[in-house]
Amino acid sequence: MYLQFLSKKLQVNLVTFGYLQTTFSVIQLIGGPIYGRYGDLFGTRAALIIAFAGAALTYGLLGLASSIPLLFISRLPSIFLHAMHGAQMVIADCTNWDERAGALGKLGLSYGLGMILGPIAGGYITKHFSEQFAAFVACFLSIISVISIFLVIPKKTKALATSSPEMSETENQDSLLDITKLIELLRLPGIGFLMLIKLVFGFPLGIFNALFSIVAIDEFGLNPEQNGLILSFTGFLSIIVQGFLIEQLTKRFDDKNILFGCIVTQAMVYISMSHFVSNILGLCLVIAPQVIVSSVANVIFSSTLTKSAPPAHNGAILGLSYSIDSFVNAIAPLIGSYLMSSFGWHSVGLFGFGIYTMAIICWVVSDRF
Repeated sequence: MYLQFLSKKLQVNLVTFGYLQTTFSVIQLIGGPIYGRYGDLFGTRAALIIAFAGAALTYGLLGLASSIPLLFISRLPSIFLHAMHGAQMVIADCTNWDERAGALGKLGLSYGLGMILGPIAGGYITKHFSEQFAAFVACFLSIISVISIFLVIPKKTKALATSSPEMSETENQDSLLDITKLIELLRLPGIGFLMLIKLVFGFPLGIFNALFSIVAIDEFGLNPEQNGLILSFTGFLSIIVQGFLIEQLTKRFDDKNILFGCIVTQAMVYISMSHFVSNILGLCLVIAPQVIVSSVANVIFSSTLTKSAPPAHNGAILGLSYSIDSFVNAIAPLIGSYLMSSFGWHSVGLFGFGIYTMAIICWVVSDRF
């Protein structure tokens, strides 16, 4: 949120903002697998400390940014910015298959609380102080998180679950950049197809998320506080879904049916976006089902992938999963910026509908999951 409004303050145009988002995503793409391997080899506490230290440095540099080049420089420490990845590694290490999706959902609940409180606080601080001051507050809170992790999280979480043995001595000596290990994981049954579906599913979402704050400002005239309220609304929905709905869904349906239902729902959401969103109310009505579906799908993807990989490699498989997100987010802002500047806001909905329709067809004709 700080980045969008600081970019606006520094008169960053839509195309340059797209490059800024792409820079962040490329850095995250590189960092995801390395971060996951680091967590597998040296423990999730060390990985989480690095994630929040990277967050502190990122927000600190953002607070100091007074020009467009400095905005790009502030993105560099985000190679370590994988806090949610690290937290999911802890959950995957400490839970069995039956309870994993529910536990990951409850983790998402805490993230949703942050989505409610963070944008409200950020909007207030930005309005009454400045975008830079809001970034410094986020930097301070990240430092507090580093201290908390060191005091609370065990050094080795894999040993806490009997189904998650520690790596052998030989595996612990492997390189963080062992590409062979990552390729072996992708060749495991079902994982390659899951990654492909995750890629397709996330692409329209990446475009919408990358452009949302800019669209909210330019198309609908929202100020920082109003934008913060909408983000808080999405956080509240995410809490309901991840804290309560996911556990009930996984008790009644298998992962395959849940994911297919998410794709079909998203197709309907995006065709609605292209025809019916012309004001704030319409935007909120479209955002609601999108948040619900994406919250469910993200948890199910993470849960299913960690079930499909050896427990000792939970970090690596989640790192590959997050790299899919980063790849999407690297390309999506550029395509989204082109669609917006060339065809207008409604083209985003049509593009998303086309992508999800193709995903539905591929799913129906494929029998790999």
